[in-house]
Amino acid sequence: TNKFVPVLVGLVSIIAIPAIFCDQYFYFTVYADSILGIIIGYVLFETLIFKDKCKFKYLSVGLAAIALAFTKATGIIILAIIGLSLLIKAIVYEIVLLKENENKNIVLNILKNRFFKMAIYMIIVGVLSYGSWMVYSKVNERRTANVDEIEGSYDGNIVSYTFDTIVKTFMRPYSDSEHVQSDMESLYNMPKDMLDKKFYSSMPFDMSAMTWIVVLTIGMVIIYIRLKDEKDKKNFCIHSICVLLSLVLYMAFIQVSYMTMFSDREGILHNSVQRYIGSFLMGMMIYDVFTYFKYVNEDKITYSNSKLVILALVVLIFTPARPLFDVTLNAGYYNVQSQRFQKGSVEISEKIKKIVDTNSKIYIIHQTPGMDTYGIALRYYLTPIQTSSVNEMMEDGKVNKEDMINDMYDNYDYVFVANSNDYFNDNYKDIFENRNIEEWSLYKIIKKTYNKQIVLEKINIDNEQ
Repeated sequence: TNKFVPVLVGLVSIIAIPAIFCDQYFYFTVYADSILGIIIGYVLFETLIFKDKCKFKYLSVGLAAIALAFTKATGIIILAIIGLSLLIKAIVYEIVLLKENENKNIVLNILKNRFFKMAIYMIIVGVLSYGSWMVYSKVNERRTANVDEIEGSYDGNIVSYTFDTIVKTFMRPYSDSEHVQSDMESLYNMPKDMLDKKFYSSMPFDMSAMTWIVVLTIGMVIIYIRLKDEKDKKNFCIHSICVLLSLVLYMAFIQVSYMTMFSDREGILHNSVQRYIGSFLMGMMIYDVFTYFKYVNEDKITYSNSKLVILALVVLIFTPARPLFDVTLNAGYYNVQSQRFQKGSVEISEKIKKIVDTNSKIYIIHQTPGMDTYGIALRYYLTPIQTSSVNEMMEDGKVNKEDMINDMYDNYDYVFVANSNDYFNDNYKDIFENRNIEEWSLYKIIKKTYNKQIVLEKINIDNEQ
């Protein structure tokens, strides 16, 4: 057909976008942030560009809202943010069109507006979906995540605390409270960490968030200029403002989360911010691409096949080749290699689950410099058995011996030594039976009533019970 080139270029772009933003996190790990970005892009496109008569949109957006709610808890917040942007859009639409409507009741017009109805609909669907999962988890005594709970570092109302911290950051550079001081430092570091660091995309096209925002905004401007009809231009302009507003609200939510939900150290460093902000940037890029090719398909925008081919080539130049090959041509070999890499964690987990009751808790010793397969994959395969945080024994001397023993005594039933080192062997061998520490071994915590003393007794996990 005459749309063969646009369809081909669009397909290439959509396949390449996840690899451009986060090749490792999307193709090689279980992180949900890239999946989140894809769904965000789809929701932005489907909710902003639809017509009253297209009832199928409610089904597609409903399914996307369910997927967003189930993918990650922050999916509910993202739905609320996009929904708020749609509500603002509905209000602006009705104010602008007030003179054209026979009914001058602006409140009634807003309630009837399709964007208002879509916003309320997708938020309700998302909340009900997430709520159903929480009920299911509660009934089946499953935790929503296999991580230790982090207590918020703020006092009182979250809104007033956030506002007070912002004021103190700009008006007074020091606070007597250690938590407040850390949150002030987090707020101070926000522009540098969120906007300036060049870690939001893959090499060789590595750019900062601010650069990506400018590039994606320029893409919106190009689409606006190329549109033929003035009405389409006005609608697309409002759509794009909603997208940018959603981004600003999302970034504000991420910063507030660092101040109230993360540990002080994570908040100061803005740990993993490239994944969190990168999700929305990916969604914006998908929105740009989807919108452009929708207008191309409807002949509402001027284009040339030669320029589209050049665009596709540019995209491919900046796309990491290996992840794309690993999920296409090399998929069979990659799957075999991945299974071999995970084999140890899978096998040891299955053996442990045949011995250990699902209501028990295991303290994992993980004395390695990074959170490798033993720290993350092992805990995943041990689900639903609860395990300790991978960070508890990451570095020498980070955990006080007496505190660790008390924690094991009060909260855990078993200890699994995934990786040990000389520091741990020298300082903790006295709590092991026969003072012998073996890696990839499970130990039962024998609790003494006197002074909360423990002895770790090795269990032969090769004998299935």
